[in-house]
Amino acid sequence: MLETSHKGDTGMFPKWYELPYNANLKNKARELGKAGNLSEVLFWKRVKGKQFLGLDFDRQKIIGNYIVDFFIKDIGVVIEIDGGSHNKKIEYDKERDEYLKSFGLKVIHILDEDVKKDLDGVMGYLREVLTPLTTLKEWMDTPLTPLKEGNDTPCQTSFNTSPLKEGNSPSGKGWQSKRTDGVVVEFEDETKISINDLDYK
Repeated sequence: MLETSHKGDTGMFPKWYELPYNANLKNKARELGKAGNLSEVLFWKRVKGKQFLGLDFDRQKIIGNYIVDFFIKDIGVVIEIDGGSHNKKIEYDKERDEYLKSFGLKVIHILDEDVKKDLDGVMGYLREVLTPLTTLKEWMDTPLTPLKEGNDTPCQTSFNTSPLKEGNSPSGKGWQSKRTDGVVVEFEDETKISINDLDYK
């Protein structure tokens, strides 16, 4: 039976726990993991235990009614190692890829022959493709640090802590406050000022 949770707003990187899951495929996935062809075993030895770019690879991962060879849940990437049999089921692979991509997943196909004959080249290619995604994910997961007075940059400006007294503005009402760059900003109600109201030009 296919178990599907609400997809929701997954953003740029889909949440792995929100992907559909067919529990009836658990035994088959386990069997595939134990069997494993040579290319999958060689590849797994290079990526297991977060030894490749610090990424957590899952093997024989169930997504919907499909079992994918490898899945990197943190950045939503599926890696398939294609053997000669894949050439005989082009339409099946295309349908599966479209299904996986509908969840925002990125699908990468690697030839079985390339893994056996040039594994270093394969890993180099994956490093080039995956590094930008891991960097972006780290950046998105990094909390923003609130600005403090004195640590502003050319495009970020802090304010003095105390506004001038009420009625001291040129218009005769409201408040004035001087920015750290010397520019005076006027506003009628100091409780309503927001960062979106300010002009950084």
